[in-house]
Amino acid sequence: MTSHQKLLLLLLTLVLLVLSGWQPYDRVTWLLEVAPVLIVLPLLLLSQRSYPLTSLLYLCIFLHGAVLMLGGAYTYARVPLGFDLQQWFDLSRNPYDKIGHFFQG
Repeated sequence: MTSHQKLLLLLLTLVLLVLSGWQPYDRVTWLLEVAPVLIVLPLLLLSQRSYPLTSLLYLCIFLHGAVLMLGGAYTYARVPLGFDLQQWFDLSRNPYDKIGHFFQG
């Protein structure tokens, strides 16, 4: 992954972090959900030269962070994407938490 691509992922992460924290449904829930992003982001920045990760891993970390930030902004039960999935697949409830669990591995 080039330094430009890493910078783009960093900027996208920061933009998503700001947007998700702008007016979250519940500030405490938001903070708890984005805490992993707030912890890992500085660690990745500090260790990128001595311990570089693969491009795929940087992308997976970004996607996982995006899921956490979106879930934190709305709370998992209220994420609009989850309501769309619920309607499309005729589910009994919003399945966004399952997306979060999938990304957690």
